[in-house]
Amino acid sequence: MLLTHAALVFTFLSPVASQQTCATGLPIRLVIGNCSIPGISAYGIQLGIGETVQAEVCGAVSTVSNSTLFMSRELCEDDGLKNPRISQRQCSSRRGGLIDWNDFSAFNADGQISELMTLNPSWVTLMRLEGLDPFKHALKAPLNLGGRTITTLEGVVTQGTNHSLHHIGLGGESSLLTELVDKDVITGRSWSVNVGSTSYLFPREGSLVLGGKDDNSYEGNLIYFPFNRGERPVKQRQCPLQVSTTDLTIRMTVNGTEVAPLRYNDSTVTSGFCIESYDTHLRLGPSKVNDIIRAAGIKLVNRADYPGLYNLEEGLVFPSSTELTMTMEITIENKFTVIIPSHELVNPLRGLDTDGKFAVAPEYTEIGVFRSDPLEDSAVLGKAFLSQVYLYVDWDKEKFALAKQKQRSDIAPVLTPSGPCSSSGSQGTDRKTTIGLIAGVSALAFVTLGMLAVLIWFYRRYIRNQNRDGSADPGPTPPGPAPPDVPRGGGFGQIIHAWASGRTSGRQ
Repeated sequence: MLLTHAALVFTFLSPVASQQTCATGLPIRLVIGNCSIPGISAYGIQLGIGETVQAEVCGAVSTVSNSTLFMSRELCEDDGLKNPRISQRQCSSRRGGLIDWNDFSAFNADGQISELMTLNPSWVTLMRLEGLDPFKHALKAPLNLGGRTITTLEGVVTQGTNHSLHHIGLGGESSLLTELVDKDVITGRSWSVNVGSTSYLFPREGSLVLGGKDDNSYEGNLIYFPFNRGERPVKQRQCPLQVSTTDLTIRMTVNGTEVAPLRYNDSTVTSGFCIESYDTHLRLGPSKVNDIIRAAGIKLVNRADYPGLYNLEEGLVFPSSTELTMTMEITIENKFTVIIPSHELVNPLRGLDTDGKFAVAPEYTEIGVFRSDPLEDSAVLGKAFLSQVYLYVDWDKEKFALAKQKQRSDIAPVLTPSGPCSSSGSQGTDRKTTIGLIAGVSALAFVTLGMLAVLIWFYRRYIRNQNRDGSADPGPTPPGPAPPDVPRGGGFGQIIHAWASGRTSGRQ
């Protein structure tokens, strides 16, 4: 009987359940780390391709594309090795493994290449800037995501040098997110990422969550930014996650001496940034890069100076005889500030040796800022920035959010789905109330039950004492539905009396 009334109390304290139907799909969590693919050294998300996992590759999140894009072995044939000149094994690791088109001919979808190009306008634009064919083939091959298989229209990339890992397309029209929602695997077109860290001193794994977020990956509130704005911070590039920096300060010490900080907080020099986790380094633009080189007093070296090492993303590389530390403080639209520590920005030069394995060249130091000018003249906040920031993107609600990321990878995830019944901050913050509300309701229910049980116990004891005052045992209760005596006072006392009497009379 007690369990039955517990259920009644929970129903009473949870009116939302009777007012709307909540989606039940759980988010998918995928680990970001060193992919365990034989012969491949790459950092990203390991994916299986084919119904029986015919191939495994290492991919990265991309908002430039809306489709999953696979890197083909043709990228590492002779034409692909001429610029820059790297070995076959270095090229394979750089791409996160390669697929052979012949192995997937059963999933041929070349008849839908025009549809693929329509779905990925930003990718098409970037490739055509280099005079390249965006796609040579299209596939509809099953993709294995942490034990779940999903099939969408995918592209096969055969040309170009300005991209590396396979693309997990999570742009605004992501076919992967749409298919997962249509198949009731996840509840909403959202995703979030903790990129982890690829720093030399403090590396750590991260995670990608599809269909929600991991509340245990960040601290404090989520600070929201809209996708649709009257004035776009970045006009010359089609990137959906755009922000403006209202303050950017770079602090450095060179050989133990602090140099004057570089500050960019004037409206004439502040700029818009794309947030893109596909890039590791920051793209700041030529003026800021030149300021860093001049203030640090460093002389850059070229790739020809370290021929046995392939640098995956060429930053600002200089001899390690100059000791340098750097931090970068970035304030976004006067409501979110992050400090990128030196171990994320300054590291020994790392890359791939001729066998395609991770290697270090300690005689050189690299600042994690791209040396080359940004594509389409657009600044980008990449993994160095996101190593400190948790990113949550909700396409259904047309907004994304940033929060301070926890600097640990050994914390159990707490996954919260998006979609119906998910909590969201209507005033620009997410206060993570879901778990607290559940805990509060549960505690209140148990307290209420406890008080009810104590009142019943005292009342039944009172009845037994009253019965002992009689001169003789009245004998067993005669059969029949005789109504119980109701004490004076009515109300809650009547309910308890009726329930207690019914329990007593029902015993044999």
